[in-house]
Amino acid sequence: MKPASPKAVRARLLEYVNRPHDEEANSKPGIVVAKFNEALAEAYSTVAGADARRYLVWGFCFGKPEERLHEIRSADLTTGQIFALKKWIGSHKIMDEWTERAEFVYEARWVLALCSTLLHLQDEPNYPLLGEFLAGLTEYQMDAERGMPSEIALSLGGVPQEIAPDVEDERKAATLIQSPQKFESDLEFMEI
Repeated sequence: MKPASPKAVRARLLEYVNRPHDEEANSKPGIVVAKFNEALAEAYSTVAGADARRYLVWGFCFGKPEERLHEIRSADLTTGQIFALKKWIGSHKIMDEWTERAEFVYEARWVLALCSTLLHLQDEPNYPLLGEFLAGLTEYQMDAERGMPSEIALSLGGVPQEIAPDVEDERKAATLIQSPQKFESDLEFMEI
């Protein structure tokens, strides 16, 4: 399966936040912090430091649309948010080792790349609110129905769709973007 777009990740996480879950099992974010630190450690980003990267990704995922992108710290996560993040990671124990879904690392890095883009806009006079930024993304940047990023670009922290708008002929642009990914269910990517 291919990685879900940041818009799809955010939407699915927000759906999971209010689902029934074990309050005690989701009261401590230890495994969530560890897996995000691992996933984002080698991602190319203008955001320095594991904590800052993780906080921005969580801010993107759970921030209110009417606010600017801001950090959400580990201590500020609700048990519902911790539950949703665990579902996204897909953490499960195999023997004595905790592992995650293969797509999680790419999705987390894609969200981080988008956060970096948004941070570059913070000095602009019309710096967008999170909801405005999400609504303003072009179909080539974020539309999971038309294409998904390549594994190589994501591993370097990039978003390959950024090259498509510069190509005038849409047929040529379509060849630069991989084939679309459809989910059989709206929550398929987080099933464990």
